[in-house]
Amino acid sequence: MKWPWFRNLINHRPIPIVQDGEILYEGLRHARISIDVLLEELRKGKVEDVKKVALALWEAEGKISFFLDPKYEPLTPAAMQIDVQPFDLPRSIIKDGRIMYKELHGTQKDEAWLVSHLRSNYQTEVDNVLLATIDKNEKLRVFLYK
Repeated sequence: MKWPWFRNLINHRPIPIVQDGEILYEGLRHARISIDVLLEELRKGKVEDVKKVALALWEAEGKISFFLDPKYEPLTPAAMQIDVQPFDLPRSIIKDGRIMYKELHGTQKDEAWLVSHLRSNYQTEVDNVLLATIDKNEKLRVFLYK
């Protein structure tokens, strides 16, 4: 990979196969892929219409990279200038009917609180819980065995 001419021989440059919503037949032919492969890769990326694609490239590794036209990009809170809460991974406090005491104590709660919460809100016991998680807002989510 030391010599650029050799690197270009092994790893070809990306081949454009869709541009501005139009399929480039020469690109498909050069990449040696069919329309079906192109459509399959777009479906994997949750793109249902080729017209929404600004650019699609056949990469050296055999995958398609595609970029949507900006008017079809999904809205994000950042695009709408909306403040959101930072991501917080909920703690698993019950797994397979067993209390995870270390995680429970990390939430500043105790076993008595957990048992009473399960009884009052879910009418169940710890043994019947497949998974229970608690987030930083102390919202308990319980998944029972079915």
